[in-house]
Amino acid sequence: MGNTITKADLANTLFDELGLNKREAKEFVELFFEKIRQALETGETVKLS
Repeated sequence: MGNTITKADLANTLFDELGLNKREAKEFVELFFEKIRQALETGETVKLS
């Protein structure tokens, strides 16, 4: 497979590129994945593009 992107990697990118503080970046990533999880749990289609 190769490289793996983790939630921490995504949070660090938000920190580095957008200037969010570390707590905000981590919270953003957690909320993002929670929203996707909730959608999938209710049978919604999730399209990442």
